[in-house]
Amino acid sequence: MTNCLRTSLVLLSVAGLPSVARLDESSETDAREEAFQRIESLSGKRYLEGGQEAEWKRLVTRMVQRDPRDPRALYWQADWHDRHEQIDEATRIWHSMVDDPTRANSTFASRAAARLASLELAEGDAAGAVDWARKAVAWNPHNVEALQTLLDASLRLGGLEEMATTIAASARGSKPDELAIPAMYGELLVRLGRWDDVSRWLDEQERVAEREPIALHLRASLAEMRGRPQEAFALHFLASEMGPAQLPFVQRSYDIVGKLVNGANVSENDHSWPYLVWLASAPETAGQAIAGLKAFEPSTPAEKLVRQHLLARSHERLGQVDEATSAWNRALELRPNYVPALVALQNIHESQGNREQATKLGDQAHRIAPESRIVRQHDALGVELEAVPDGVRIHALAKESPFYQAGLRPGMVLTELDREPLGELEPSRRFQVVRTFGGGRFRALDTKGKPITGEIDYLFPEYQPPR
Repeated sequence: MTNCLRTSLVLLSVAGLPSVARLDESSETDAREEAFQRIESLSGKRYLEGGQEAEWKRLVTRMVQRDPRDPRALYWQADWHDRHEQIDEATRIWHSMVDDPTRANSTFASRAAARLASLELAEGDAAGAVDWARKAVAWNPHNVEALQTLLDASLRLGGLEEMATTIAASARGSKPDELAIPAMYGELLVRLGRWDDVSRWLDEQERVAEREPIALHLRASLAEMRGRPQEAFALHFLASEMGPAQLPFVQRSYDIVGKLVNGANVSENDHSWPYLVWLASAPETAGQAIAGLKAFEPSTPAEKLVRQHLLARSHERLGQVDEATSAWNRALELRPNYVPALVALQNIHESQGNREQATKLGDQAHRIAPESRIVRQHDALGVELEAVPDGVRIHALAKESPFYQAGLRPGMVLTELDREPLGELEPSRRFQVVRTFGGGRFRALDTKGKPITGEIDYLFPEYQPPR
């Protein structure tokens, strides 16, 4: 080969490669995006350990230093000040974001305007809150915080009909992860007493599986208004089990259920739903729950579904897999898209080594409601399990899993989660405990059989118990 030809080939091959500068720029962009994702993750936690606090401040400071005009970096800097009750500094940064035309008209400028609106409302200036919230919605019609502030301010100032028009427009284009907006619209229709519109709205939501929890929550509110507490509780229970964790209406249903269950009248003659849920929550009382659930036949569809759910959970706690499977299948007969039943049956099949059927059920649940709390939790754990005498062995584990981030690795054996000894449970119940574990303390055996302990981050900070 001649030197000329060799030189031409080398030049040709080099011309097809990105420059070192371009590679460095790409790596820098990737690192920056990864840092912002980490900041967003930390900001969603209700509680941060000392190391996480320091990490958040370090990341935000570094991002602002690299580009002082980046609205994301500025927003998280303000958020950090706000979290530490440095309101004046947070407010100054939010104002700088919305006043600068080069940074305005962006998602994070919309967030900043929404925070200013919330601040104005908290200080009693409803008119000022409306001004900021409308600016936020103009930049991002699906800004949930801004829409909620607009609604709250409108309740003080009047103008709910105009507010209904604004929220209706936002609801029409909302994405699956923005379900708070149609939920807000439904509640507003109830406040306005537009009952024909409420009926049509409920029908529309129930035709879309991922929106069904919204309808359940609103039907629960209507049942409360009509003096039907048992039906209202059942509907709140289903909304909290089926809905996306991050939505305010799901959290309200979750809080209502928790408050009523914790305050249940513990009496042998009490067949209320809160008491039956309380009985079904522990192996020691699961037998009483089964007896109570079999003693009556509910009249409403929601109550019938809750009855099968609690029967299944009670049988699981007693290690009665066949009975639990039958109850979950009956739940699916009542509501074929009932995601908690699909995920529970997925766990049962996985514990029995039937991975093909488990995968099929998991895929079905994911298609129906990818944003539901139980599906997201199942996905986020990123773990494959195997039952062993001491608990469950981790067969495979994704690096993104909170289990991996807590120091667990494939080959280790989980022996206890949140003080519940896994080795004492029937295998399918062990899988169910692991799959529904939201976060907290764990005990395990490492690959050499040495005991270890640790803490797993809460998947859904809004459900994290207070310390």
